[in-house]
Amino acid sequence: DLDWFFDQWLYRATNPELGLSWAMEDDDGLHVRVRVQQLQGPDPVDGDAPYLFPLDLRLAGAGWSTVTTVFVTQNDQTFHLPVPQSVSTVEMDPDGRVLFTQVEVIGVDDTLAGPRLALRPAAPNPFVGRTEIRWNASVPSRDEVAVFDMRGRQVHGFPAQEAPAGPRSRTWDGRGEDGRPLASGTYFYTVTSRPLDGGPPVRRTGSLTLSR
Repeated sequence: DLDWFFDQWLYRATNPELGLSWAMEDDDGLHVRVRVQQLQGPDPVDGDAPYLFPLDLRLAGAGWSTVTTVFVTQNDQTFHLPVPQSVSTVEMDPDGRVLFTQVEVIGVDDTLAGPRLALRPAAPNPFVGRTEIRWNASVPSRDEVAVFDMRGRQVHGFPAQEAPAGPRSRTWDGRGEDGRPLASGTYFYTVTSRPLDGGPPVRRTGSLTLSR
């Protein structure tokens, strides 16, 4: 009986909005830690109850690739998966079997390994005229910021800039690349930080609400 699975998509007003982050385990280098988060808002009927579903993950590294299936049962869940060697990419649902929206960055989880990149709340948010996108980086790095609409299209980008470890910020005026004001609504921004020592890039994603 699979009613429990299909009824979620039939009767709930929301769909899963998933975030993914990952890092190699420090102990032996032969396990990867994958964190899957359900970021959708509360459902009118089921509240904050998580969706329950199997999720394929494609793990890949230099010269190898494999697909493994995990079962998602929580809003914030971490899986420890064996791998033959170092992982360079992790992809959710490579064959498109699950209906969901990816709203959080895929990348190395800086809370688990590597340089730390921490978003600070954008201010103001919601905003009318301008907002300041803010974050902290633990090492000297070259950072860039991109803003996306709800369909995942990039609407504005900030050139990469080098800075020492510490707080960083960019100011966005709610305009697109062509200088025209964008419509009111929710936008997502991604901060990509590339350490100057050649370490792996770290990415974080936040959301902004533009009001006019």
